[in-house]
Amino acid sequence: PDAAPQAIVVSATETGPLMPGAQVLIGAEDKPFLEAGLKALSKLAPAVHVTVPRGTNHPALQGLAGVQVHGFSGPHPAGDPSVQVNLLCPPKGTGQVWYCKAWDVVEMGKVLTTGEFPGERVYAAVGVGASTPRFVKTTMGAPLAHIVGGTKEGELRWIRGSVLTGEAVDGDRWVSHFSRGVHVLPGEVESLLFGWALPSFGLWSFHRAFLKAFTGPGEEVFEDRDKSIAAQN
Repeated sequence: PDAAPQAIVVSATETGPLMPGAQVLIGAEDKPFLEAGLKALSKLAPAVHVTVPRGTNHPALQGLAGVQVHGFSGPHPAGDPSVQVNLLCPPKGTGQVWYCKAWDVVEMGKVLTTGEFPGERVYAAVGVGASTPRFVKTTMGAPLAHIVGGTKEGELRWIRGSVLTGEAVDGDRWVSHFSRGVHVLPGEVESLLFGWALPSFGLWSFHRAFLKAFTGPGEEVFEDRDKSIAAQN
């Protein structure tokens, strides 16, 4: 590279909605590859920071040498690398701080230690439009429809990557290089006239704007999320 970074942040955290994290994307057997990738990154910058879920007991994230390990917790965007850069080592002057995900560093370590590029990845197929939310291990860059499988009827929106920062594409496209999730959402969301003034017993509100917030979200609201967690375990 033309310019050396003042630091590199390797994020092993993921707080995006329904996005897979280290528990799914990194196995205990990947620790040697993670360490090899971190060692290579340490040649590029004077400081390498690794962020992990606070209190994690993931075997691959324990006892990492030659790096500074930081624990993060809380709702999104606590797991966003750009937020972590701002808190840990914000760029000074014209300096640069690079960041990447820990599971990408694992792939880097596999290339460096084995000489082979891993051609498979785990993707999350989620969203209310997916008939069976799941984790799928398949070929890198696989078609979105192959990852998701069956979908529900009606007009759908396909998003590769995070639902917050991903890219809206047609359903006949493929997953992009850095995407680890595929969201399938309704094409249109029904709006309620004067919905803010209704008791809305069936709608959950994080900000307690509806009565449902005081009785709990209910099983039907997080059905897709629970299916994904069950598939993970």
